Amino acid sequence: MSGGEIFTSSAYNSEEVFAKETQTLFFNNWLCVGRLHDLETAGGHLCLEVYGEVVLVVSDSESVQAFSAACLHKGAIVEEVVRGGTKEFQCPYHGWRYKLDGTLKFRPLEASFTEPLCPDARLKRFGCAVWLGWIFVNLSGIADMPQFMLSNLTEQLATWKIDRMKPVMEPIEFMGSFNWKLLCENVGDSYHIPHTHANTLLGADYKNVEWVVDENSYLKTSHKSFSDHKVGMFGELSKTLPKDFSQSWALVVFPFHIFTVALDFVVWQHVQPISPAQTKTTFHLLAHQSTTEAIEAVRESICSVWMEDQMMFESVQRGSRSEFFTTSEEYASSLEYGSSVFRKWWRRSMKW
Repeated sequence: MSGGEIFTSSAYNSEEVFAKETQTLFFNNWLCVGRLHDLETAGGHLCLEVYGEVVLVVSDSESVQAFSAACLHKGAIVEEVVRGGTKEFQCPYHGWRYKLDGTLKFRPLEASFTEPLCPDARLKRFGCAVWLGWIFVNLSGIADMPQFMLSNLTEQLATWKIDRMKPVMEPIEFMGSFNWKLLCENVGDSYHIPHTHANTLLGADYKNVEWVVDENSYLKTSHKSFSDHKVGMFGELSKTLPKDFSQSWALVVFPFHIFTVALDFVVWQHVQPISPAQTKTTFHLLAHQSTTEAIEAVRESICSVWMEDQMMFESVQRGSRSEFFTTSEEYASSLEYGSSVFRKWWRRSMKW
């Protein structure tokens, strides 16, 4: 692959590239799998499939941990409930039982085994971290602390107290026929706003945009507003907002944790790449308080803006399969600077 920081057709369509992304980017990086709100009580757990691994995320009285749901004995899945609560996990095949921390506590007919139960036997542990109320897992289990947790991004977002926000809207799920990277590139692209969103984002001063970048962990796009009036959907926050905040901050924490910070709420896009040309995106609305009218207004805005974006993503995806598809750095606008930041991270991480 060549062409400066512009992606070529294989980046969007190649099964080989997607397989390498899965192993290099997804398996080795920190992936967001949910919110602490999903684990309200001790024993609360999530069971989800993450790129071939069935992962259990479990809350005990002191911490949140993640480990494989595959039983040590024959590999049967010890828990199938997507979201629930329990005091232990039991394999349905032969009845092996595990504590909430994944350690093996019991196996039936112990006398039938030639070797005694190993006190250190436990389900495979994965890396697990909590940031601003989001739960991240690392499948390699050997990754260092997430770079975004070590950067100044946490301090920049402190005003909103995102860790205390609750979901106030039923999730909205979309399945799109496009490559996941198009979504990440779009976060840093202000150039598309007056064209793609001519009917929905009329208040955004797309020319007055700033980017804050940590080349190893995140991209923040700061969109200004034509108006200085700062009233949120659910309350007034003008006295507490950072001075450099005007309308919204759109962020992508690499590889694909995407969320938008507005005046008094957060829209989180839970991105799940499925294949080179298929991406599942689930929208969550987080806030400290809510009203039915405000929720419906935000929901309508999310759906309207997203359908415009998805239409363009799918258009690019179709065009990228053409034998005449070509791109060049000379065609990139300065208003697409954030997109190039993401592409540089991708190339560096993929060693491409």
